[in-house]
Amino acid sequence: AESIDTDGDGVGDNGDAYPDDATKSEMASGVAGGNQLMIGVAVIALFLFAALGLGILTVMRGRSNHPEAVDWSTAVPSTDTVANSMYGGADAIFQQPMAAATHVADYTGLPGGGSYTQDAAGSTIYVAPDQSQWRMNADGSFTCV
Repeated sequence: AESIDTDGDGVGDNGDAYPDDATKSEMASGVAGGNQLMIGVAVIALFLFAALGLGILTVMRGRSNHPEAVDWSTAVPSTDTVANSMYGGADAIFQQPMAAATHVADYTGLPGGGSYTQDAAGSTIYVAPDQSQWRMNADGSFTCV
């Protein structure tokens, strides 16, 4: 037990880094009681700030900023009679079928609703609902075969 406090600062000489100076009562470990309180307050403030940030992030992710899907069958310029009247109409241009893709970057570009299988060589094959077959390449892309 500590019984000697030479400078009278309330911290015994064995635990006082400044046993002869009453204006300095830091503990010998170098961390004063006031600093411990500040560290505790800082940790709690940091925790609350992080929780608030996560809450805001969660709320913002819940909001949808995606526009509504466009029905291109009625939104294409071929239905704009004013624009089409200038040059005799554009229906022939806008009503042409699009060329079918023969290569897609990854599985998200494949037609939905198909299934996977393997060919005799062990390659992964995706069979689309229209029975078209897509071979998976080493980089994860697919090529129509």
